[in-house]
Order: sequence, then C-alpha cells, then structure tokens
Amino acid sequence: MKIRSKIIIPVIAVSALLFGAAAALAVSTTVNAALDSARKQVAAMAARYSNRVEGSLERPFATVKTLAAIFEDYAQLGESGRRASLAAMMKSVLDNNGEYLSVWTAWAPGTVDTLAERFAGREFGTGDGAFAYQFVRGEGGIRGERLEDLVRMEKRYYAAYNTNSESIVGPYRRRNADGSDGEAVYSVSASILASGVSLGVVGIELAADAVGALANDIMLMVKGSAGLLDNDYVYLAYSDPSYIGKSIIALNTASNDDAKAVRDGRPFEYEYKDAQGRLWLRLYTPIMVARTNRPWSLLLETPLAEIRKSSGVDTLMLMLFGTFGAIILAQFVVTFFVAGAVAKPARLANELLRDIAEGEGDLTKRLGLKAKDEIGQLSRSFDLFAGKLADIIRGIQSAVAELKENGARLDGGVGEASAAVGRIDGAIDGVMNKALDQAASVEELSSTIEQIGRNIESLDRMIERQRNGVSESSASIEEMVGSMGSISKNVDSFGSYMERLVASSDTGRAKLNGVGELVRDIAARSQLLLDANKVIQSIAAQTNLLAMNAAIEAAHAGDAGAGFAVVAAEIRNLAELSAGRSKEIARNVATIRDGIDSVVGSSGEAEQAFAEILEHVHRVSDIEAEVKQAVEEQNAGTRQVLEALALIRNITDEVRGASSEMTQGAGAMGKEMRALLAITEELKQSMQEIAAQSESIKAVTEQVASIGAYNAKLMLCVEAGTNRFKI
Repeated sequence: MKIRSKIIIPVIAVSALLFGAAAALAVSTTVNAALDSARKQVAAMAARYSNRVEGSLERPFATVKTLAAIFEDYAQLGESGRRASLAAMMKSVLDNNGEYLSVWTAWAPGTVDTLAERFAGREFGTGDGAFAYQFVRGEGGIRGERLEDLVRMEKRYYAAYNTNSESIVGPYRRRNADGSDGEAVYSVSASILASGVSLGVVGIELAADAVGALANDIMLMVKGSAGLLDNDYVYLAYSDPSYIGKSIIALNTASNDDAKAVRDGRPFEYEYKDAQGRLWLRLYTPIMVARTNRPWSLLLETPLAEIRKSSGVDTLMLMLFGTFGAIILAQFVVTFFVAGAVAKPARLANELLRDIAEGEGDLTKRLGLKAKDEIGQLSRSFDLFAGKLADIIRGIQSAVAELKENGARLDGGVGEASAAVGRIDGAIDGVMNKALDQAASVEELSSTIEQIGRNIESLDRMIERQRNGVSESSASIEEMVGSMGSISKNVDSFGSYMERLVASSDTGRAKLNGVGELVRDIAARSQLLLDANKVIQSIAAQTNLLAMNAAIEAAHAGDAGAGFAVVAAEIRNLAELSAGRSKEIARNVATIRDGIDSVVGSSGEAEQAFAEILEHVHRVSDIEAEVKQAVEEQNAGTRQVLEALALIRNITDEVRGASSEMTQGAGAMGKEMRALLAITEELKQSMQEIAAQSESIKAVTEQVASIGAYNAKLMLCVEAGTNRFKI
C-alpha cells in the first residue's frame, strides 16, 4: 500500500467516524431539545389555560363564601322577617352579577328560625317548613321560587353540607318552571356554619358554557383532543361531546395511574400508541378549584408527529447531516493533495536508497534533497549517515590491522602462562598437606578446652542455686521482720486507742450520770405542768358557769338582753373549748410523764452497763501491754537471723565471682581455638580454590589459544568485507 493510501484511508475513516458520532450526537441532542421544547410549550399552554379556568371560578367561590359568612350572622335579624331579609340579599347578588343564572339556599329544618309551621308549604318554606329558596334569571327577568324538600338530597347540597366547606357540582341540567330540562349548569356552593356545625348551604349556578368555553378554546389550539375532568375523573368537557359525564375508567381511555393523578391533583404525562400504531402524548394539568381540596384536571392529547412537525426537527436534521457531509468531502480533497505532496519526496528517497543498496557499497553517493519538511530532514539524515558509515568502515579496517599484530603477541604470552601454571600446582600441593596436620591438632585442643568449660558451667549453676536459696530465705525473713514491724506499729496504735477509749469511757460515764440527773429533774417539773393544767380546768369550769348565768340573765331581759346573750354564748363556747384543750393537755402531759419515767429506768440500766464496759476496757489494756512486750522480743531475734543470712549471701557472691572469671577464661580460650580452627579451614579451602583456579587458568590459556586462531580467521573475513566499501 502506498503512502498516499496509508494517509488518506485512516484519516478519512477516523474523520468519518468522529464526524458521524458528532453528527449523531448533535442531531440527537438537538432533536431531543427541540422535542422537549415543543412538549414544554404544550405543557405551558395547558398551564395557562388551567390558570384561566381557576380564575374564572375564583369569583363565584368568593361570592358564595361571602354569602355564607353573612348568613352565619342570621341571628342578628328579626325572626319574623329573617327569611325575607336573607332572600333579599340573594336577589341583590343575582342583580349585580349578570353571569350568574341563579342564587339558591337550603337550610336544615329548625335552624334558621322557630317558625317552621308558619312557613310550611309557603313562599320561603318547604313542605316541612325548612327555609329553601332560589332566585332564577329567566327571559322575563329575575324570579323567586321556593325549593322542595328533595333539594337536600341533591349533590349540590350535600357535597358542601357534609364537608363543611365549598364545592362545585356539575355539569347537570337545571329544571325549568314547566318541569322540562333546561341548560347545563355548574353549581358553586358553600356550607353555612355556626360553631362548627353546618346549618345549611348557599349556592350559585353558572352556565356550563362559561366554564367549558375555556376548554373549547384550547381544543381549537391543539391538533388532537382536549378535555376537562373533575376530581372523580369524570369528563366535564371534551372534544367528543359523548364523553361528557362519563368516567375515563369506564370508557377504558386511561389507566388507574391516570385516575390517581387526577384524584391527587398532580401533573402527569406519558406517551402511548393508538390502534393505528401512532404515538400520542397525553398530558394532565391540575386545576385548583378555589378551596375545595378537590382539584380538576385539564387533559390534552396530541400526536407526537404534530409536536415533531411544529418543532421543525426534520428540517433541522437535514441541515445538520448536509453540513457534516460537506465537511467530510472537503477533508477528503484536502487530505488527497496533502498525501501526494508527502509521498513524492519519499518516493525519490526510496529510489536513491535502492541504488546504494544494489551497488558495491559506494558510500560517496548523497541524496541531496533541500526540502525543509520531514522528508528533507530524512534526506539530510541519510547523507549524514552515509558519511558516518564511511568513517566507521575506515576505523574497522585500521582496527583489523592492529588486531592481527596483537594476535601474534597473544600466542607467545599464552605459552609462557601455561609453564607458570605448572609451577603453581606443585607449591599448592605442599601447602595443603601442612594445613591438614594443623587442623587435626587444633581440633583436639579445642575439645579439651570445651570439656573444662562445661565443668566450670556446672559449678556456676550449683553456686547460683545456693545463692537463690539464700536470697529466698533472706526475703522470707525480711518479710517476717516487716510483718513484725507492722504488728508492733499496730500494737502501739492499739495502745494509744485503748488509752483514749479508757478516757472516753470515763467521760461517757460522767455524762451519763448527768443525763440521769436531768431526766429526774424533768420528771419533777412535769408534775408542775399537771398542776397548772388543773388550774386551767378550774378556770374553764367557772367561766362556763358564768356564761350560763349570763345567758339566764339575758333571757330575763328579753329583747334588751339579746346582744348580751350573744356575748354569753361566745363566752360559753370559749369556756367549752378551753375545757376540751385542757383535757387534751392533761392526756399529753401524762403521756410525756410516762415516757420520762421510762427514760429514768433506762438511764439507771445504762449506768450499770457502762460500768461493766469500763471494767472490760481496763482488762483489754493490760493484755495489749503483754502483746507489745512479746512483739519486741520477736523483732530482736529476727534481726540476728537476718545478719547471719547476709554474711552467707556475701560469701556466695564471692565464690560466684571467681567461678564467673574461670568460665570467661575458658570461653575465651575456646573462642580463640575455634577462630584458629576456622582460619585453618579457610586456609585449606583457599588452597583448594587456588588449585581449582589454577586448573581454570590452564583451561583458559588453552581456550585463549584456540580463540586467537579463530580470531585470525574472522579478521580475514572482516578485512575482506570492509575492502568492498568505497570510501
């Protein structure tokens, strides 16, 4: 394959691959971005229309919420004209809002007033007298009419009444005055509350077209279908009118996921295929219906082909592929000419190299190209290589001549080396015999020294065992001495404790005697409390007697003594209270005296027990003195034993030191003998190695001689080869 082909094929292939991948990526990214933008435009349009639907319902909900709030203050109106006043408010709302078809209200029985019997079956009452009334906008203007009891069974009523909140119901056909079905309407209603309890409902009816018109607008904007769904996923408006009032599940036009998204009031979209295999985009956009917590959803269905067409994706793809194709074609043309410009100098260089290779090695020829590109650099490098190669050939020819002379000298040296090696072999044999004799003597002496060392080590172990036994005995006795010292200290402490105990016992006995005297004194004084209490009882009895006399005198005085009778009664009560308290004091003092008598008895027993304790304390003090004397004698004996053990330990240490010196001396001798033995062994090995090397030298000298002859042949070949080059 020529250079031009080698350049064009990879470049075009790689470029096509890279540009193809870039084109595919760019087209895919651009197409996806365009399709995503188109889908977002559809979603944005749906969001705008959902906001318009929300806005159209905001005012009716605000109106019914205001009416419900006003009706909650119904008790402020006079009961007899209350229903008429509430109806007038409803009519005013209908007068001022031309888009409303009716305003109605229905109250539970017995809530708005207590006049159910008066209004039963009349203008402002149902058959059971409940307040249920509406104002309707018709061809002849606004008319008022009462509602029947069945209104409370209708969804527009209980949807708000049962939830205590606002609701929207519909579309449904309103009933005309003649009983026929009228136009389709929505009913926006709110619960009338009092203390959190629903009393009734007030509502407004709107034309279904007013809400559906917004859905119809978006149907005209979308090439597909659009619809409006309530929170129960029932069609309120749709491109196909036959769907209105039917559930998306019942019609099998959607899945349970669609229904859940509508019920939850969240955005939801996905793609699906119809029966003809066309791809469609289905998009749900939530519509928050005032404060009902039951959002509606706006449904859009449009073919993906229409979205693709509106986004201009196909045209964009053609433009991108055309652009990348033009780029690849232009690159092919440029690469073709560039490859030709590169191949021409290379072809010329090839012809010159072939001429040089096919000749007799004429190194005087040169390419001589003057180009400044890579081919020109290659030409100059080849010319430089030819010159360098000519220099190398000249050097090789000179070296071959010198090698021939050196080969002759090498042959003479090899002969002399062979004679010297023979003399070295004789000397090596004599040294080897003497080294063997020395090694035998050293081994025998080393064995004798090792036996002496083992004997000394055995003696050293016995001395060590003796020293350990002495140390253990000394440690045990020292521990016993420490224990005796601790016992002596404890005995001393015990003596001081006994002295303090004896002193404390004497003090305690004296204090106990004082306590006995105090208790006996308290017993005597408690008798005085009893005497004082008797005096109080006597005074209370006399006071009671005086109060009785005063009461008798007050009774004799009649009305004039009424005040005095009250005072006498109070005095009598006070006397009775004093007598009662006196009895309680007497009982408490008697109890205290019994306790004091018990304490007096216990105090005597305590004095007798304390005397016995004091006698035992003195006896323990005498025993402590005897123990202290015995401990002192034991301390003196153990100190003598310690002194004798210390002397034995010192003697053992001296013997051990001498044994250690002998062991070290024997070890040093053994070490020196082992070193001498090792040196002898090394000498023997060295002589063996010298002998082996001598044999190697012989072999080498013989090999050098053969190599010299072979080199001579090779030099003749090199000389013949280099003579072929023309330099």
